[in-house]
Amino acid sequence: MRCDFQPVELTSKGETNRIRASTSRASETSEKRDVRVEILSVRTSTSRTDATPEERNTRRETELLWQSRLRTKIALKKVAFNYNKDYDYKTHRDVVTGPLANLSFHCPALKFQKETPSLCCYNGNVNLPPLTETPEPFLIYIAGATGESKHFLDTNLEIKLELSKDIVCSD
Repeated sequence: MRCDFQPVELTSKGETNRIRASTSRASETSEKRDVRVEILSVRTSTSRTDATPEERNTRRETELLWQSRLRTKIALKKVAFNYNKDYDYKTHRDVVTGPLANLSFHCPALKFQKETPSLCCYNGNVNLPPLTETPEPFLIYIAGATGESKHFLDTNLEIKLELSKDIVCSD
């Protein structure tokens, strides 16, 4: 069976800028980083000093909204370890599902459309050797001989089916 992935291009200007900044920061020296942080610090303090009361209120409201969003994201922390098949994860605003169609810039890993660029290989700094044989703990889980391994197989089958809806496969 052969799977054909349709690459999804990053068209968002913000996404492009985020990737460019991430790549630039990964290669900058500590001295350059210190200078950049100092410039941003001076710029921020000047901006806050010159701000009108209305601008300060707007900034505070924006910060409160941002903090509220961060608190919502915390609810998803480690949720994969307690997968609930009755909960529709696609409806959560921070869950982005779709095909694994984007190639990493640094390695041949396939990624989701909005996945963090450095998640797979830390911007090319981590190179893992290819696996020569299946690790023993994984063989135990895929054997289906114990109750725990049966649960593992059932849960992973459900997740795999859900994620594979966007992958086009042909014989």
